[in-house]
Amino acid sequence: MGISKRSVYAIEMAPHQHNAIMCCGDGTSYLINNEGDLYATGLNHQKQLGVENKVHECGKTQCIVCKKNMSREYFLQVELMQCQEDGFCAVSSCSANVCAIGKYSGRLFTWGDNTKGQLCTAETLTTGHLPKAVVYYQCGIGRNMRMPSVKQIACGKKHTIIFTKCHRVMTCGDNSHGQLGVGNLTGLQISEYFLDMKQLLNKNQEYNLPCISSVHAGNHVCAVITHEKKLMTWGLGQTLQLGYTPQNTPNTSGIQWLPCTVQHITKDHNGTLIEQDLFVTSISFGVDHTACIGLDCNVYSWGMNTCGKLGNGSKINNRFPSIACSTDTLKSDPVVISCGGYHTLLVTANKTLWTCGSGKFGAGYGLFPQKSLFFKRVCIRGGRNRDLNIIGASAGKTHSLLITDNNLVLTCGKMKSSMYMHTDNPRTVDTFDGFGGLGYFQGIASQGHVLQFKVVTQLEDVMGFGNSFSNNMLHKISTFLLGIYFDKNITTHDKLFMNSMNEELIEMIIRYI
Repeated sequence: MGISKRSVYAIEMAPHQHNAIMCCGDGTSYLINNEGDLYATGLNHQKQLGVENKVHECGKTQCIVCKKNMSREYFLQVELMQCQEDGFCAVSSCSANVCAIGKYSGRLFTWGDNTKGQLCTAETLTTGHLPKAVVYYQCGIGRNMRMPSVKQIACGKKHTIIFTKCHRVMTCGDNSHGQLGVGNLTGLQISEYFLDMKQLLNKNQEYNLPCISSVHAGNHVCAVITHEKKLMTWGLGQTLQLGYTPQNTPNTSGIQWLPCTVQHITKDHNGTLIEQDLFVTSISFGVDHTACIGLDCNVYSWGMNTCGKLGNGSKINNRFPSIACSTDTLKSDPVVISCGGYHTLLVTANKTLWTCGSGKFGAGYGLFPQKSLFFKRVCIRGGRNRDLNIIGASAGKTHSLLITDNNLVLTCGKMKSSMYMHTDNPRTVDTFDGFGGLGYFQGIASQGHVLQFKVVTQLEDVMGFGNSFSNNMLHKISTFLLGIYFDKNITTHDKLFMNSMNEELIEMIIRYI
């Protein structure tokens, strides 16, 4: 008696939920399997992988060996022992700061870079390799309240935005570019605690924030999608990522301090061009560009257009949203969008992958073309010469991460990524290269780049996504059921395994028997 991979199923995830379990930071990759295990690889100079760096007792300040030890070539599992948590259900990272949500408790955990208080641990200028739970938030300046369970998270470069299960939107970290979305409050350059946006806006700005359904973040910008599917953005406007010209900011370098609705130009029934609110289902911020999936199933993009990453067929920067591609081109509805540094990834409902931008930095075209100004379908061959079905995609600054419906993990892009370390002199920054988040042997790269998506074989037995468990978990379940079937004495290890299983898994096993 055994269990095949198709015999036991996890709860089916919506397509956009796959991107909650995976993300790419600046030279890092993070991935959560169905059991809640978090795996990470890439740069670790700010301990953003959740592990300590290897110790090399040399006593030198510029030791090359020490620098190489500040990154990881292969994936490793983030420790959970001190978190008092059974696993994670969501992860987010932008630069070197990371947030994750506890799988069953909904608690918020943070680790990595905390130079602007974006980890909300009230310990600025420090880093920590172990995930730490966030306990409090501020309801009004100076009044601490117990942190509620968190539903969604998004990390910017030096700030964080979260959406709680009690429908509160909170931000913390750097506010020098208006990222916190609470207005230009005197003295509020940094917040080491999460701030309740709605409460502060009502009190200080007489601004009524509408009901929110999701939150998102980029380098120096934030966005929310309302219940009516309207898109609202705020933050730094210099990179053209807001989708409009910042309002009433003649002396603040193009900063939008308050959430503002994004509009696009369309035609009315008479063919007249009019401005209309942009209704979206999902959005993604890259380093300096933005893309979203409209409620009309069109893909919109705007921002800087380096390497043609807007996918609209031109090389011109665009401040306002414009249609990059439609279902007529994709032959299916778009469901996942992800923006990187030089490219954009798109996954459709029929599980095909479309990319635009630079081929060297994660678009995955192969040797030709080097870049594409339009969204181009990328076919990845699997067993029996069949195309792999893509269910999730995440774009980093110089690399990309994919997952398939048969539990494969694939990456491509630049093998090495730059780390920036501040020296004793505050005016200088020490730069050196480390492994860039691909998760396999660097010798596979051609001139420092992997041009086509390659399978991360290290994760083949530990990953399970969507509607299936990993091979390791299936082996544990099979062994446990065999013991019951043959009336074998249950060992202490088996009892611990049974206790670790959640109610959903136990119910599925009983249903299978």
